[in-house]
Amino acid sequence: MNIKKLLIPVGIIFILIVTFVVADYFALFGVNTTKSLEFADLRFRTVNAENGDLIMNVIVRCFQHRNSNICTNKEARKAGETLISFPYQRVKQSSLLFEQDSRNVSNLQDPTINLMFIHNNYHSLRDAISINDILSGALSSMEIKMQPRQQTYHEEIYE
Repeated sequence: MNIKKLLIPVGIIFILIVTFVVADYFALFGVNTTKSLEFADLRFRTVNAENGDLIMNVIVRCFQHRNSNICTNKEARKAGETLISFPYQRVKQSSLLFEQDSRNVSNLQDPTINLMFIHNNYHSLRDAISINDILSGALSSMEIKMQPRQQTYHEEIYE
């Protein structure tokens, strides 16, 4: 009989705890939201497609629908590398027991980013990547093979 008297308060306390955890999970007690601007980096190793030599001073232009410049070129510390950064907004929501962290790219209708690699002595190269791959960490570096331009008669005269 003592066990039955003990089970009732323990059961009530268990139900209250479960109810509190479920209510906090659904944010019935409120949520604290913090936003911060952060940058995701992507490295490109640019090489000559014919002989594999590294290419220096490659400029990368990033654009997408209604956004003509979505990335920033940064100085890479290694030869033959180009580094670009994409801005995104990190939103962190926390309740009493739970915390949710998400990465949002503001005003994006299309997650595809078009890239153009530009160098005076090489043909410009286009590529497309998904910003979701960058933010998830699945894509952190790429090797880009660029075709050299053929010298024209006018360029040969002035060399």
